[in-house]
Amino acid sequence: MKEKHLFWLLFVLLGISLFINSSINPLFLEEPRRAMVALEMYLQHNLFVPTLYGEFYYRKPPFFNWVILGSMQLFSDYPEFACRAVSVVSLLLMGLLTYFFCKKFHSEKLGQLAALLFLTSVHLLFYGSLFAEIDLFYSLITYASILSLYVFYERNNPLLYFLCMYLLSAIGLLTKGAPSVVFLGVSLLAHLSITRNWRWFFSWQHVFSGVLFLAVLGSFAFAYNHYNPIENLLGAVLKQSSDQTVVKHGFSKALLHLFTYPTEVLRDLLPVTLFVPFLFVKSVRQKLWSNALLRFVTVLFIANIFVYWISPGTRSRYVYMLYPMAVIICAWLFIEASKRFAWIEKWLRGLNLLITSLCLVAVFSLPWSASKLGLDDSPIVIIILSAALLLLIGYLALKRHLGTQMWWLIALLIFARFQFDLFALPARAAQGEHLQFRIHGEQIAKLSKDKKLWLYRYDTVGDEASLKFGHGFYIEWNRKDVLRSIETKNCEDIFLTQDFEVTDNQYQLLYAFDYRDDHWLLVRFTDCD
Repeated sequence: MKEKHLFWLLFVLLGISLFINSSINPLFLEEPRRAMVALEMYLQHNLFVPTLYGEFYYRKPPFFNWVILGSMQLFSDYPEFACRAVSVVSLLLMGLLTYFFCKKFHSEKLGQLAALLFLTSVHLLFYGSLFAEIDLFYSLITYASILSLYVFYERNNPLLYFLCMYLLSAIGLLTKGAPSVVFLGVSLLAHLSITRNWRWFFSWQHVFSGVLFLAVLGSFAFAYNHYNPIENLLGAVLKQSSDQTVVKHGFSKALLHLFTYPTEVLRDLLPVTLFVPFLFVKSVRQKLWSNALLRFVTVLFIANIFVYWISPGTRSRYVYMLYPMAVIICAWLFIEASKRFAWIEKWLRGLNLLITSLCLVAVFSLPWSASKLGLDDSPIVIIILSAALLLLIGYLALKRHLGTQMWWLIALLIFARFQFDLFALPARAAQGEHLQFRIHGEQIAKLSKDKKLWLYRYDTVGDEASLKFGHGFYIEWNRKDVLRSIETKNCEDIFLTQDFEVTDNQYQLLYAFDYRDDHWLLVRFTDCD
């Protein structure tokens, strides 16, 4: 099998694995908040001003909500799939960008390995790709803007160089706010420092692109200000960004972050970061630096990640856009090390044989483990078929029909993701506490059908209780109406409230449920004046 065909086969299998059972779990953690904001923009026929429980929402500008809303329109019966598909597609597009970028400006082999090793890095494969969060979509936009600098500089096109960077940064700013300004400034200065072409920096193309950037943002600000003062949104977005700095977290935490953060990045990007030690070989470093693409990727990665390295509030998902650049460097290190040291391929072969043996033991134990998890036998057939494909790739690798043992390792990771999809995700759905979000939301919507439903005396802005996100989305989704808080009662409508708020009232209890330490009641008051 040619490596090109194997690359596309593995890419397709990986794409399938990222979608399997993606909607089996209800939205939880930050997911229902993202979905709820998008839904309310649709329900209130206002695409410019995000709200949550009908109150102005300031934590993020609205662009990501537009994307989520568009996906909801396409998959209107499957809100979980609609929301999470945005993250999965964004991740796959980042992989494709990596492939085509490296293929065009370096080699197809580097593009193939870098793309697949990025997509199968352990953090993204088993965590980051699971959630309907803003970060992968934002990373796609930011990553594309950084790569555009190299692409259009190589084509000697200063207009597209600045125009593409500024327009993508404008979209990024309307997606996540202030970080896009930092990425824009740092990336431009870092790249022009490499090229020493400061003439472009003072060109009319730069001025024109900057004016267009401000025009896009100004147009949004004008539209937003029609409904709510824009300074409210600006203040909240800037405050959120400043909360990640040493000013907020203190010097001791910042110092600890300086030492621990590099290990977190290396861990997230396993297995390819196993080859980072080859950077200590002087001749390897010299060869890396002599290549224009690798020099660009290295400098842009270091310049941008430094901002997060000194910010103790940083989380892994904030720098997903920088991960493929790190993988490109590590994938090149692997290719270079394989040429110089014969033991690399032998070591990989031994590692792959060990992992394959463990996977086969897991496959043959599936009938027992599936019944323990309360699952039927249908996933076992799929697992066995994927195991057969795994053995085929392993056989080709052992017979040295493939260029490198790394293909086999990538196939093993994809196989592990299939197992995760078919067994871990259903078990999580059956046993996780967030299952009740969907159950209670559907039941409350059913009992309050054709009636106005209110939250009674609930602080939708300051109270971070779970109802704010989890239950709230499913109530609004099933009712197709914005759920708002109110301080006064009446006997015509239905109210959702906590038990301590109605101890002195008479009411008809329609439904009750507990979540952690909170006891919630769905009531109709009967003691109105």
